[in-house]
Amino acid sequence: MAVPEFHAYDSNEVSVNALGVLVEGGFSTDTLVMVTMTNDRYKEYEGADGSVSRSDTHSRIAKVEIHLAQTSPTNAVFAAAFASGVIGPIEILDLNGASVHSCSKAWIVKQPDAGYKRDVDVRVWTFTAADMDSFSGGQLA
Repeated sequence: MAVPEFHAYDSNEVSVNALGVLVEGGFSTDTLVMVTMTNDRYKEYEGADGSVSRSDTHSRIAKVEIHLAQTSPTNAVFAAAFASGVIGPIEILDLNGASVHSCSKAWIVKQPDAGYKRDVDVRVWTFTAADMDSFSGGQLA
């Protein structure tokens, strides 16, 4: 009988660098960062006879959300970058494995919603990435 594989994940091994800012802590307790490709990579076309063709959209536009605690000092850095319209790179590395998400042109599209309550709240910074290269590689053995 084969021995089941064991894998471990550590959120402290996820590296986020956005607009030249290395985010060192201050993430929310749940989601750290989310990368979502905006468009499908491939589109299909079905003819009247049922034949199917596929075209490559070449789209590399992505939405990147960085989730920070409202107490994180990085909020002030991102607020200044937003106010000045900075465009720059994003690099997200999962050092637990082989996942890499990077682009050379990204910008913050809006200020995060700001809520205040008894507990620390979350600020979600939303970026558009114009040229995202994304590889979700899972964990290495």
